[in-house]
Amino acid sequence: MFFKRTVLNVAYLTCVTAVSLKFNDPLIAQEGLGWPHSLQVAAGHEALMKLAVTLDNQGSCVITTPGGVIFDIESPPSDRFSRWDDTCSLKVKQVREDDTGRWRLTATGDNTTVMGWTEVHVIEDIPPTVAPPIILQDGKSTVKIDLSTEDNSYCLVAKPFSDSALVPGHCSVTLDRTTRAVQGTWDVLLGVPGKIAEVPMRREVVVEAERLDVGYIHDNNKLHLYCNILHSEKNITFCRFQRTSKLFGYHVVDGLSDGKRSYYGKGFLRKECGITIQNPIADDYGSWRCTLGVNMWEDKVVKEQPPMQALISVAPKFRVPKCTNTSIKTPEKLFICVPRNIQMRRKWLELSRRNCDEIMPSSNIFFCEDHFNLQQDMANYCEYKMGFSQRIIMVDKVLPSKFSCQSDCNKTISDAGTSCKAFVKRKRKRLIHECENTLQQPIITKNWPSAIIEPTLLKYLPNDTVEPIINNNQAVDEQYILGL
Repeated sequence: MFFKRTVLNVAYLTCVTAVSLKFNDPLIAQEGLGWPHSLQVAAGHEALMKLAVTLDNQGSCVITTPGGVIFDIESPPSDRFSRWDDTCSLKVKQVREDDTGRWRLTATGDNTTVMGWTEVHVIEDIPPTVAPPIILQDGKSTVKIDLSTEDNSYCLVAKPFSDSALVPGHCSVTLDRTTRAVQGTWDVLLGVPGKIAEVPMRREVVVEAERLDVGYIHDNNKLHLYCNILHSEKNITFCRFQRTSKLFGYHVVDGLSDGKRSYYGKGFLRKECGITIQNPIADDYGSWRCTLGVNMWEDKVVKEQPPMQALISVAPKFRVPKCTNTSIKTPEKLFICVPRNIQMRRKWLELSRRNCDEIMPSSNIFFCEDHFNLQQDMANYCEYKMGFSQRIIMVDKVLPSKFSCQSDCNKTISDAGTSCKAFVKRKRKRLIHECENTLQQPIITKNWPSAIIEPTLLKYLPNDTVEPIINNNQAVDEQYILGL
């Protein structure tokens, strides 16, 4: 409905005709006849659209795609398109990216034509991904947690040991105070635009308490000790290291050195405190105490806090120089402890090119089996391999003889003139002789009615040299003979 009126322009003495409009349905006037006016749909889903008004005696319903294709809904060009309901409507199946744009619907009937349009926005269907854990600092107040980066309409959040909460708009939760009670798996249901079904998501929340990360690193001729603050708002004001057996310590500052000791780390601003010791000696190993001066903001004022302290127990390098074997890297290898006898200990260390003066006499140092000929150097080699002994007993006054890891050193220390074949032959004879001596007293299980001979011994001797000894006339059941 509209009204016509005339307005006089005094400045230019002209008349302007104005039209006053009055709409029966302001919403249609604002949004148009297409419903919905704007539609977000995920790729692969269905899009539904129609005209907001219905014509009496509607004769046709013509669709115009964003690409300019025009067709009547009664004769669509593809089975992707069909009528949605009895009005002039459209259903688009398996929505694709090229369906983005304006779709026009035109209905005609009784000499009346109406047209509306719907703006379609196709959203890429992103597969779910594993989100990284959310790390929170223990004891902080008013902490906001963003659970999703999606532009969701709402989310339903279920925290551990708590009721579910419906959050409108962006999925975020504000905690009054972070405690260990909120740690665990949070189950989240997202209402995502373009999808009917809610999208499930799980977020792992970890609450980290303030602590000191301490340790040491052997680096060639350097020893690094570190004492870093983790998960804290505190800032470092000074860094101090002290041997617990000494009365004095070291004031460590970034960029300062006395020729032997200097700062180690990435700076106080990164909450890292450390010390580097050049060419460490025996006195540099043992127990150290690190002390950190700290401050933090409280009510818009920086206030000093009690110092933080920790102990670091520093052990010397245990392995042979250039030997890469360790109990972690090569757990299948045996590691033999250096003797406590001062003379033998010095010989072992000198053969491995270790400086005896740098190692404390009480330190436990281990050589891996690659530096020995175990069958010759290990007194109980046969028993150990067969499982009769759990201890490693070396031959008296034995020395490590293999250092292939040190390329500039003799790889094997052995008696001159020893023939390889003769040595192997003697070794085999000695092994057989040891096994024969062991077989003189067969292992008997007294609780069983039959005598049982340990069969693991049999594989070292020919079959015709072993005669099982049975104490009674009962037969030995094969299921009780180990190894069969």
